[in-house]
Amino acid sequence: MPYPTSCWSEFPVDLIINTMGFMMPHEILVLRKVSQSIAHITRERSVWIDALRRLSLKHGIYTPSFPLTAMTLDELEHAATACRRFSARLRHKFIQPNDSLLSPIASQFIEATRPGEDFDHLRFLPGGRFLVTTFGCTLRLWDLGTTPTNAKLNPIASFELEGVTDIQSVRTRASNSSSEALLIVSTTESQSVFRVYIFTIYPPASNPKFTLFAPILTLPMDGRYPNIIGATSQHVSISTASSMVIWDFIADSWSSWPSKPSLHDKGCDPRQPLFLS
Repeated sequence: MPYPTSCWSEFPVDLIINTMGFMMPHEILVLRKVSQSIAHITRERSVWIDALRRLSLKHGIYTPSFPLTAMTLDELEHAATACRRFSARLRHKFIQPNDSLLSPIASQFIEATRPGEDFDHLRFLPGGRFLVTTFGCTLRLWDLGTTPTNAKLNPIASFELEGVTDIQSVRTRASNSSSEALLIVSTTESQSVFRVYIFTIYPPASNPKFTLFAPILTLPMDGRYPNIIGATSQHVSISTASSMVIWDFIADSWSSWPSKPSLHDKGCDPRQPLFLS
């Protein structure tokens, strides 16, 4: 069947590519139905590199997860449309619920590097390629590759926190100011001190290293473990037994206010803050 004619084909190629810079990836794919010439333009690598970069910025994805210059056109399109495909699978599952679990698209396996070692916490860097794991007081970073065939079998970086009893949680974020990733790690020491560490790391480096990015935040444990309830690329929110704490680790400043136990009586969880703008 011949392609329908359209005034789109009369526009300069640069103008069409610039227009695609305001479109979502699935909208770019729809343009392939307009005309053969437009379909050809939608297969320009620059279109999909730009689409993937914009999507990464919008969703806080760690962009270095994707080796943009080395990826094929099919790989770029697949990565740029992955979020929409995943959302569609979830919607389909919720619309037609049944007792079966949502099956994975693919599975990858990693093995502990030492006998007796396990995985206490697992957290992806946003993007799904790099994985942070913990065991005891040790952090490890794994490169699962862009496809199962180019995954690395051993961790690409490790770091042991000295004087730490246990790692309580790990959060990951893409940095807004550099190409490095951020790790927010909370620990306990001797069951009396709670600390929050901010590390940076650049996984694509030939020898990536965990580097302490900000001064360590130390909080007393007032009867229970503090709990990190949220994190961005600049702030960490923490709930303690008696207060809420917001820490700006870029400026190394923080504020706190007493928590309200009466919220329990109202059926609310005081660990979940309400921010009003």
